[in-house]
Amino acid sequence: MFDNNTNKSYLVEFDNFLSQLVSLFENNDSTKTEFDIVTNIKNENDEDKLKRGKLFHSCLEEEDCFDLFLNKKVN
Repeated sequence: MFDNNTNKSYLVEFDNFLSQLVSLFENNDSTKTEFDIVTNIKNENDEDKLKRGKLFHSCLEEEDCFDLFLNKKVN
């Protein structure tokens, strides 16, 4: 996807995000499907997680990337 440090940073942030989703969806019968989906993604190997990130990145429009960057820096 990018250089090795970028990949490692992405994986750390992605795993943190997935952990937060797991805690939101666990222990709730109405979100069992979501919990299972997130758990499956969380358990994927790093290469598959990086492929997901590359796919997501390729779907972003240039102006969306700029807006997301500004929101992260301003908020």
